[in-house]
Amino acid sequence: MVKGWFNESRRHALARQGIRTGRKLKEPTGVRNEYEKHNHDFTRMKFIDTGQSLTTEQKWQVGNKIAEELKKMGYDSIVDIDRGVLEIRHVRLIPEKTGYNISPYSGRRGRILNWDDWVKVNNTINKVLNKERISANVKSLKGKFIVRQGAKAMTERDWEHLKYENVGSQMNPIYWRDAWQREK
Repeated sequence: MVKGWFNESRRHALARQGIRTGRKLKEPTGVRNEYEKHNHDFTRMKFIDTGQSLTTEQKWQVGNKIAEELKKMGYDSIVDIDRGVLEIRHVRLIPEKTGYNISPYSGRRGRILNWDDWVKVNNTINKVLNKERISANVKSLKGKFIVRQGAKAMTERDWEHLKYENVGSQMNPIYWRDAWQREK
């Protein structure tokens, strides 16, 4: 744990309870600790404008359209704008619509996306951006999937080499295509 991270979070928790700590509080931004910095957040997508300059309002509209399309397909997500970059975060299954995926490690049920789900999400993002005629650089899974470069939409064929990437350990290798399969 990085020194100071706990104290800042503790101060925020105390401030929410109405207890003053004597230091001026500022909202935590960006990376809070080393774990968060190196942990793979599998649900974050960044949209960086290349061709045209979008206003913040236009970015919100595009983000909401993407979130609506994902919800129709059975995926929940959070739309946010951080430092001018549109982010679609915390993309998860909606179990009532799609059911659960099963963990390859413990066999537990979860809302985490599998390979096929990520392909559908990435294709949905491209579909909305094509419809809106937006040129952007889009990446998901901390840059693993290059979803779009400018006006060029990528497809599953462009990500095929990732399908057999080991997302498990050396002792227990698990490939993307096998991880988190649908509950039967």
